[in-house]
Amino acid sequence: MPQYLNMFNKKSNQINVSHNNDIIRRINVNQTDNINSNNLEKSPKKQRLIDKITAKPLSWDDNNNFNFKTASWTLTIIYLVSFIIIPIFYSIIKTYAIKDTSEGSFLSIFIFSLLPIFALVVSLGLDYETMVKKGGWAAYSHSIFGFFSVIFVYLFFVATKVISGKNNDVTSLATAFLVQQLFQLVGSILVLMFCRSLRERIITTLKEAKLDLLTWITIFAILGSILNIAFNLIPKFSEVNMLAGNNNTSKNQDVLNLLMNSPYGIFVLIVGTIFIAPINEEISYRHGTFTIVRYRWLGYLASMIYFPAMHIVDNGDWNNIIGYLGFSIILPLLFVMTRGNTTYTIGLHAFSNVIATISGFINKN
Repeated sequence: MPQYLNMFNKKSNQINVSHNNDIIRRINVNQTDNINSNNLEKSPKKQRLIDKITAKPLSWDDNNNFNFKTASWTLTIIYLVSFIIIPIFYSIIKTYAIKDTSEGSFLSIFIFSLLPIFALVVSLGLDYETMVKKGGWAAYSHSIFGFFSVIFVYLFFVATKVISGKNNDVTSLATAFLVQQLFQLVGSILVLMFCRSLRERIITTLKEAKLDLLTWITIFAILGSILNIAFNLIPKFSEVNMLAGNNNTSKNQDVLNLLMNSPYGIFVLIVGTIFIAPINEEISYRHGTFTIVRYRWLGYLASMIYFPAMHIVDNGDWNNIIGYLGFSIILPLLFVMTRGNTTYTIGLHAFSNVIATISGFINKN
């Protein structure tokens, strides 16, 4: 075959190959466009459904959505074992198997206070970014700063006889309670200082979503109240009451009731439970827990379990856990439904404490 024909055939083959590649590319582009258009047709419906069952999105959320998978499984396991599983099992065994009601033993101090401090130090060394900049250490802050407040009260107030330290002294109880809340508030402020996303989310919510905030708080307050009424209708079994001391109210509630016996106690009760405690507890047991537990619904479960347990785990008052279950279910659910926005749970928690305080005054009178 002549050389020019050979060259012509090669050139023709190159053109055909190029033409075929162009056809294939167009087919792929068309298929991709069709897939993308199908996704675009579906995503508005999905987005509308998501928008209906979640809180109003904020301008800050565009690049700063709460990440429910921030922490590693190592941090999650350390937290669940040291802060929830061991303390709760120890409290139950101590209360029902050993029947020991003492609260100041070395083992109790170690499990409820020193073990969380050790776990926090280890976690900070493993992942400083998640623990500090994302606010994961808040999961430990409420407990640890509460422990520091007890040391402070006994070293400075009780030792110098400013207060008696007795459990039936209203002034002593009120002072200890106020100091505890203030110490925990320092922990919350430190979390906010280092965790910009949490700080900005709260500020943006208060600026952009006031009506949405009030709406969600109202709805979930009603749901929480309904659950509380339902749980309180459940009869307390005689065996459980007998083992736990046959109390009608929790020891935590007994302290709050005692504070109502003096003007100073009432002042501390209102300031502590309505204005300070919701901030401290929600930053710790909502933002902190969901940040450090690497799965949305595992975080929900951890938050739901520990929130009522923290009110009774030290003194083993497990027969009165029912009174805390309603809002223990609702608060973490609201956190999930609002895309990890602690502002909503702080508002709901404060509102529920207002209701509880008013109910306490009514029942007392």
